[in-house]
Amino acid sequence: MKLKQAAFTLVESIVAVAILALVLVSVYGVFFSVMRSTEAGAEAAVDVQRQRIALQTIEDALSGLICYLDENNQPKQPYDFIANTEDWDYQSISFVSRVPPDFLGNNLFGSERLRRIIFQVEDDESGGRSLVMYQTSILDVDQGLENNDQSSVPNQVDTLNIPDSQRWVLGSNIDTFALSFWSTADSDWIFEWVAAPAPQPPSRIKVELAYGREDGVTPMSDETQKREVALFSQIIDHKTQNPPLPAARSRGSSRGPSSRSPSSRGKPTAEQIAAWRKKREEEARRRQRDNDGKRKLPEGSRRVSDYGRLQNTAKRYDSNGDGILDPGERQKWRDDWAASRNNSSNSSRLAALTGGQQGGQQGGQQGGQQGGQQGGGAPRTPVSVIIPPSLLPEALTLNGELKTFEARTLQELVDMGLYDSMDDLQATAPDGAVWEIDPETGLVKEVYL
Repeated sequence: MKLKQAAFTLVESIVAVAILALVLVSVYGVFFSVMRSTEAGAEAAVDVQRQRIALQTIEDALSGLICYLDENNQPKQPYDFIANTEDWDYQSISFVSRVPPDFLGNNLFGSERLRRIIFQVEDDESGGRSLVMYQTSILDVDQGLENNDQSSVPNQVDTLNIPDSQRWVLGSNIDTFALSFWSTADSDWIFEWVAAPAPQPPSRIKVELAYGREDGVTPMSDETQKREVALFSQIIDHKTQNPPLPAARSRGSSRGPSSRSPSSRGKPTAEQIAAWRKKREEEARRRQRDNDGKRKLPEGSRRVSDYGRLQNTAKRYDSNGDGILDPGERQKWRDDWAASRNNSSNSSRLAALTGGQQGGQQGGQQGGQQGGQQGGGAPRTPVSVIIPPSLLPEALTLNGELKTFEARTLQELVDMGLYDSMDDLQATAPDGAVWEIDPETGLVKEVYL
């Protein structure tokens, strides 16, 4: 008998294929749904980022708005403020601003931060509308102003003559770009700003911006980004530019009426001219006597003004107050220095630097040098090496100060105020060394530790 072979029937195969098809259809549906959601989220994030950058650029430009007004409180050329909101779909605004250092296009204008900024909506090549920014130098003859006549009010901007290098597209596929202005008279937002009721820029401007959706549906109100910018302290009126000068006060106005004589208000008399010349001659003779006295100093004397930074100290020893230290007064100063110096401090420091540490080494060989650490270890080398008087620039400076101010120790330089402290003086020494005075030569040298 032939053995039966196990296999799927045709009906079972058809059912299995149908189930597999249903599972695949559901999986593909979920996958494509996730893909569409991801793309929509990415597009929304890009739109939000584009809106944020565009609004931040507009806010930075408006925050630096500059407007100079004339005596009639009308904007001066070329500081006109132009806002065109008649056409809701193609609004524009033009003004002069001092832009921040990181503003868009600074590499083109360099250090020139005062520019005319123009924001307007234009048709693009794809059939939509784009938000475009133009920048021109304040020194350019053509700044995008369609009407430069001061007698009329310009309400349009002309950007045809501005080169493409000064044009930046802030966003394409614009759905809404709306400007509104705060009216102090109405205490409300208005959508048209003309020069007749308000000859200068408003105090606040609100910008609304929204991009079109890919599906062609009009954006919802929550998708419209709004930014309110306050304009303050940038409007410079005529009084600020030309402050009134104080009234001139005539000579002797602070005196009483009885002191005002006709001669004081008119041409001086011969007696007044003679008295004035006599006064000038006396002043000249006095200055000559003072100069002769300065040139002829007693032997061994020195002026207080010659001590520079030590004038305050020298004045204390000028007992007669004539501005000159005679030999006796200078000797008293030297005696006080000698009494205040502390020779033992320098000698003890040198002994501490050259001396060795007490101790010994268990089981080691003892040398002629005392040092080392108790408990063992190799004998230490001498802790200091004395170098002959130094030729370093810092040492030469110290030697010059010792000679100029007749000081014998470094501490005297600190006491005289040339250095704030001994640490401040020692900070000029090379790394790993301190300044000391050689007792044989009397010159400064460095002692390395």
